[in-house]
Amino acid sequence: MKVIVWGLDYIGTTIAACLADLGHNVIAIDKTPSKIKAINHQKSPIQEPGLGEMVKKAVQSGHLWGRVEGREDVKDADISLICAETPINRKGQPILKYVEGMTAEISQGLQESENYHVIILQSAVLPGIARNILIPLLEKYSHKKVGRDFGVAVNPQFLRETTAIADFFAPPYIIIGEEDSRSGNILERLYRDIPAQIHRTDIETAEALKMSANAFETLKISFANEMGRFCDRLNINGDEVMDLLWQNNQFSAPLQPGFAFGGSSLEKNLRSLISQSEECNVNLPILNAILPSNGEQITSVVEKVRQLRVKKVTVLGLTNKPKMHNLQETPVIPLLKQLWQENIELRVFDPDIHLNKLIGNNRDYITRNFPQLGTVYARSLDEAIFESELVIIVQNRPIFHATAKALPNAVKIIDLTHQNNLQSQQKIQHFHDPYSTDAA
Repeated sequence: MKVIVWGLDYIGTTIAACLADLGHNVIAIDKTPSKIKAINHQKSPIQEPGLGEMVKKAVQSGHLWGRVEGREDVKDADISLICAETPINRKGQPILKYVEGMTAEISQGLQESENYHVIILQSAVLPGIARNILIPLLEKYSHKKVGRDFGVAVNPQFLRETTAIADFFAPPYIIIGEEDSRSGNILERLYRDIPAQIHRTDIETAEALKMSANAFETLKISFANEMGRFCDRLNINGDEVMDLLWQNNQFSAPLQPGFAFGGSSLEKNLRSLISQSEECNVNLPILNAILPSNGEQITSVVEKVRQLRVKKVTVLGLTNKPKMHNLQETPVIPLLKQLWQENIELRVFDPDIHLNKLIGNNRDYITRNFPQLGTVYARSLDEAIFESELVIIVQNRPIFHATAKALPNAVKIIDLTHQNNLQSQQKIQHFHDPYSTDAA
């Protein structure tokens, strides 16, 4: 395939050389003459192990060459890869002038093109940039229509410095965020020789994935550093603690966005760790932010109820999991409390919880935090859902999902377990509570 790579920063140079190594004909475009001169003199404009040799081989074979202008090449090329730098301003907002400049030049080339040219955004951008900025600019300046005259896709890369070449040829997967299937098919051909699973999705999901991946990486590093500071203050080997932590296969399971975590031990242990860190004068801002963030998950459900404009609400489940009897720190109680304060007519049911048998800490917790539970608690599932306008499913129980499926379409469902995929997206609002447990 004939490919134009727009921008010879770290990602662009690596992508250009690797695609040329796969046998594609690659034109590297950059407005900095020194970068183009380096390419055409068989040298890499950036430092990366193995990249210099790859550039030299690609240029010598005739599969890679550089130019300052690329407009004339668009009409004969299959794909344009936008690898623009996206710096941020003082407010943290992205500066898109390089993306916009490349887009304008590509648009001029599209005017003279009769081919279905696919423009692929590989720069790390916020969700919505491709649809709200890239596509309108392309249509405005080319006088053509996306999906009919040209294609658009988002293709995030996961290349790490010092291992970028290996990452390209052995990626965790290939993400194709496509505006239309034709664009996705063409982009898939570009990677036909890469042995990796391909995931095709929409352009916003692909944009969000790249930002999420970078944010998650920073979170992991910062969490490890916080625990390292905490352990260091207590003369504990933090390296060994984290090494053993990552060996716990319970943490390798995938997580989905969803409801708040619960269980007395999770919150209790977190509060204890934070308390000890304060006594030791060790600042742990990430760990301190966890409980407020968890509270936001509860508030988000309440906000969804507000948006649905219902007055009769049923909550199925008092704990995150079936057969959990410890009500302390369950996120359902603060959810019920907030809904009560919204003047919602509540009904609650959990087949494992019998209010007349609550004793000790369980009873005290309910008395302190939601004494109205006895007023809203239903004696049966049928009683709980009677005349309900909205059912909130907290626990993953077959009977709860079967009941929700059988309800009239007028009854809305919020499924916090993310298990009920039989209902339409219009009826079900999915929130998944992945691993909220009471494990010590």
